Amino acid sequence: MLVDAHCHINYYKENIELALSDIKKNNIFAVWNSVDIEDYKQMPDIIKNVDYILPGFGIHPNRAHDFIDKIEIVKETMKNCLFFGEIGLDYFFVRDEWKYPLQKQVIEIFLEAACDQKKIINLHIRNAYNEIMGLIDSYSVTKVIMHGYDGPKEYLNQYIDRGYRFTIGATILEEYKERIPQWKEMLNHAKEIPAELLLVETDGPPDINVMPSERLQTIIEELARLRRTTPLEIRNLTRVNFLNMIKNDDRFTKYTQVLSEK
Repeated sequence: MLVDAHCHINYYKENIELALSDIKKNNIFAVWNSVDIEDYKQMPDIIKNVDYILPGFGIHPNRAHDFIDKIEIVKETMKNCLFFGEIGLDYFFVRDEWKYPLQKQVIEIFLEAACDQKKIINLHIRNAYNEIMGLIDSYSVTKVIMHGYDGPKEYLNQYIDRGYRFTIGATILEEYKERIPQWKEMLNHAKEIPAELLLVETDGPPDINVMPSERLQTIIEELARLRRTTPLEIRNLTRVNFLNMIKNDDRFTKYTQVLSEK
């Protein structure tokens, strides 16, 4: 079984049924992150015929300012979801500095809930590496997935020491070499992350005609090359790593069974 630890299935738009069929056909366990309330609300109907898509509720940092006056709705929506994602801080792509305190307000609500409800968080972090670490520590959140980490090695090492997991995605591919200034650093991160903390992700398709299995397999093959191992080893390793995150939590019983089947 393939595990896609961070995806957005709705990004397939008019090809979403093809993507769902591909997920079923190729036994992909997909961790679907939402970016706002409406995104999350559409999930149950879309995934009702697929047993191994794990839906999560989050407010993406670039949307956080839109939900400051809807905090009670956010808190209510949090109660029944299985994990929190995609959440975070983004001081790079979000250029308006007045939005930064609002991002912090929103993520603190999620972190407090994650602590109380013992939930996994799936984090988007850009240029806020030290700040997010302090916030997570203050709320004693332990189950953390770092989505597409692109920051300095010094923070990578501190996150590793805390046992955070890391999703490696398409940004390790050659096609991103000229598009990401820190591309070589991201390759080094992909090589150095301890095996027991490693996950893979598609995030979103580069093209709605590129199905999840094709994108995921391309990423896995390149990651295997970088780490001098085999694609099969990466597949098995990342499945076990995600299984280990959820296997002792009764809320994930259905998903634990699926991942245990290999």
